[in-house]
Amino acid sequence: MLYHISADLIDPGIVARSPDEFHRLVSQSVRPSVELLKRLEQERVVLAGGVQASSPKLFFIIQLAGTSHLAVRQFLAQLPIYPYYRWEVVPLESVSEWEQFLG
Repeated sequence: MLYHISADLIDPGIVARSPDEFHRLVSQSVRPSVELLKRLEQERVVLAGGVQASSPKLFFIIQLAGTSHLAVRQFLAQLPIYPYYRWEVVPLESVSEWEQFLG
């Protein structure tokens, strides 16, 4: 199944934390999330996406096996940055599925 995922920081003031707090956030949440997303990109789970230029907003197109939308919740929950963002998930029909529908 294909999904378009977008995310906004829940608290934009997070970037104004003390240098020590910000460094801790980056090293414990941001960097591990980027590393995981990079690996998933190599595995073709993350098909496209990244950070909006000059913004903390995130956008992804992902492809997950299965027939349940629970898979996308599990995908997001494994990201250490998950609790810091408000997530919007849109299920997509592939072009092939669309073509099948049209007959």
